[in-house]
Amino acid sequence: MDGVWLTLVVLFTEVLSQDGKVVYTDDDEYWVNGFTYHNPNDKRIFVPKRVGIGDTVNTATLGGKMIICGTVFIVAVIVIGVSFMLIRSELTSPELKVPLTIKSRSNTRCIPTILA
Repeated sequence: MDGVWLTLVVLFTEVLSQDGKVVYTDDDEYWVNGFTYHNPNDKRIFVPKRVGIGDTVNTATLGGKMIICGTVFIVAVIVIGVSFMLIRSELTSPELKVPLTIKSRSNTRCIPTILA
């Protein structure tokens, strides 16, 4: 429950820090490539999308930069890790190890065999 109150306090202070300034978010100069929002005068991390439903990240804020860099880092780690595992599996030949046990009344012998 403390996390909810902390979030509300942070959001409330962010709203109060706007000081009643009107921030126009639909100007073309703030939309790089038509879909990336970059407005250093707007302190919000998430802003409504220009087209469609949902929000997009304001890449001019520190929080927005951290979200974008974190996402790129996580995707890069996953892609590099999966690529490493696939290359490793392609370069190693599979082995099948079958233990062969011969039982008799006097003793038991285990003969290791490798089938390739």
